[in-house]
Amino acid sequence: MTRDEWESLLIDYLDGTLPDARQAEVRALIAANAEVRQMEAALREVLEAIRQSKDSTVPASLKHSFDSMLAIEMKQPPKNGRQVFLSGWMLRVAAALALTLGAGAMGYWAKRSHEQHQEMAALREEMAKTKQLMLAMLAADQPASKRMTATNAAYSLEKVDDDIVEALVKTMNNDTNGNVRLAALEALCRFHEQDHVRQALVESLAIQNDPAVQIALIRILVQIKETEALQGLQKITTDEAALPAVKTEAHVGILRLS
Repeated sequence: MTRDEWESLLIDYLDGTLPDARQAEVRALIAANAEVRQMEAALREVLEAIRQSKDSTVPASLKHSFDSMLAIEMKQPPKNGRQVFLSGWMLRVAAALALTLGAGAMGYWAKRSHEQHQEMAALREEMAKTKQLMLAMLAADQPASKRMTATNAAYSLEKVDDDIVEALVKTMNNDTNGNVRLAALEALCRFHEQDHVRQALVESLAIQNDPAVQIALIRILVQIKETEALQGLQKITTDEAALPAVKTEAHVGILRLS
């Protein structure tokens, strides 16, 4: 029996399409011929791996068997003067192995993608809850200790959205507690690279009347080199209600920003 006939018989044998008499013939051939037995074992292992590919990785033994069979095939001499790269059954094995690898990889990445989507959804939900809690704690009817805790939490954030900025600006300008206003100012200073935050800091010069907050605000505006604050600083220097220490700080600020 030729090699091609062996290959064809093995494929049909494993597919279960041979008549009973031929099935017995192939079984006898497998028992008698070590090379055919090795081919049959490798192909059977590939087919079994495909059945389990839903959540499988390719077994090391399968890869070893496939590599062995490939080496045997490549050592065969050319037929009729033509190079035979892979015969029929080897192509079936290669295709099946590729299919198994592809199924395993696709399954892994699909599962990982789903997990990442779930993680991101959970993170967004947690951030939304944290944001709502922070905004609720900044409300005027909350104790000063809670409002301070909320501003400190905002200071620790890497990014803030418009809602948080608006709440911090409102706290900085209107809170009845000077320490809370200072904490809100410090939190906003963390995000001074945002244009609307810088604008809010400049506008706050005309609103603040607590000397400690005024001095802290002037120093921050000088630190971030906000030249738009010059007009507000000039007004402070001529404000009769401003304390001398605040006016002095305003003069220093003008000199440094000019």
